[in-house]
Amino acid sequence: MGNVKGRMRSGWSALLIVSAALLVLPLLCIVPATGQAQQPEQITWITTTALPTVIQEALGKFHAQHPDIRVNWRPTPSGKIRDIALSLMVGNPDDLDVLAIMYGDLAAFVESGQLTNIEGLAWTGTLKRDLKPTAQSNASYKGALYGVPYFHAVHVYVYNMRLLKQAGFQNPPRSWDEVIKVATTMRQRKMFNSPIVWPWNVTATADSVHWTWELITASMGGTLWDKALKPQFLDKSSPGHRALRWMVDNLRGGLIDRTSFELDPGKIVELLGRGDIPMGFQVSFHELIRINSPGTTKEAGNFAIGAGPDKGINVARTDIFVATARARARGGRHWQAVETFMRWLAVPDNFGRPYGALNARGMMFRAFDTDPQVRDAWSKWVDLGQASETMARLTTFVDIVPQYMRPYFPEMRDMMNQELQKALLGQQTVEQALQTISSRADAFATRR
Repeated sequence: MGNVKGRMRSGWSALLIVSAALLVLPLLCIVPATGQAQQPEQITWITTTALPTVIQEALGKFHAQHPDIRVNWRPTPSGKIRDIALSLMVGNPDDLDVLAIMYGDLAAFVESGQLTNIEGLAWTGTLKRDLKPTAQSNASYKGALYGVPYFHAVHVYVYNMRLLKQAGFQNPPRSWDEVIKVATTMRQRKMFNSPIVWPWNVTATADSVHWTWELITASMGGTLWDKALKPQFLDKSSPGHRALRWMVDNLRGGLIDRTSFELDPGKIVELLGRGDIPMGFQVSFHELIRINSPGTTKEAGNFAIGAGPDKGINVARTDIFVATARARARGGRHWQAVETFMRWLAVPDNFGRPYGALNARGMMFRAFDTDPQVRDAWSKWVDLGQASETMARLTTFVDIVPQYMRPYFPEMRDMMNQELQKALLGQQTVEQALQTISSRADAFATRR
């Protein structure tokens, strides 16, 4: 009997051992899998094709700091980002997480429900505190912050002082009459046939002719619409009317080069650097820093900036990185990766342009005005007195055209370019162009 009980105990023990083994075996099979490194979370980032080396270096830095995240970068021509992004958001929303929004496109994206705001995140309070008011305003819609500003361009008036002195002028012009006097003198001395150029190539960029009209209007002390969207340019004595008349008259008179219709801002900067033109308008401040840096261009060290002629007003714009609504809706590890990348982009030192100790992004941070080290860095490339005067009376495009923050602005922008170009080419009068712009802008505002 004892042997039977012993065998029974032995049998139960064996059964328990086998059962335990069966329970443990699946767990043992899982152990190797959990020991493997987790695959990086994949996110997609669309930007312009500008400065690929800078972006690649930034991505290399980010990937080294965050090996659990892999950012797939898709460089896209700036004029096509909006259409390509919208196509992805509708057709394949999981294939786009972060994108560059060009100034003037934010409202359309937000109203279509494709973006998420970044209010209330742990790091956005600090970002808002550090941004200049113009940059924060341009990155927001209806009071909510939607993006991380990455490009704050201040459009300035750049003069090659070597060429101006050769023509007999010791200082940059301070009025449009003085600009014309400089240009006329250069033509009379056969230095340049048509000394003034503008970036009017509407095929290369939608922000072309209409920007010129807005910049000149602002420098003359005016706006194009008030906050109630009432046009301010129909009266012949208004700054907006006088600005377009100035553009038309000087194009027809030959002081503005007709090759302007073939130029974009990048080409004008290139021409300035070679000394092929004596002055460049609609040039970004950071581009001046680049071409005026020792050893970078033939004319480095010869450039000066002037505050906007007449009223001394210069204009700024801000482009931003935004996250898609779909990325946030996916939640979990994916949204955590997207937010981590956005937070990383918000740090000025992480994503910058290689123009000395500070980059173009510094223009939108308060440190530009207060940090001695920052100002010392800038002083190597530009006269800080000129820079301070330029920044003293700074406005934004939305102050001149409130519709920049309306969903229909991309369509309105194309319409303005079309009508302004017709006036410049003599296909309609200044009055006809302005009346058409007024009526069509009203139609955009009332149809929605």
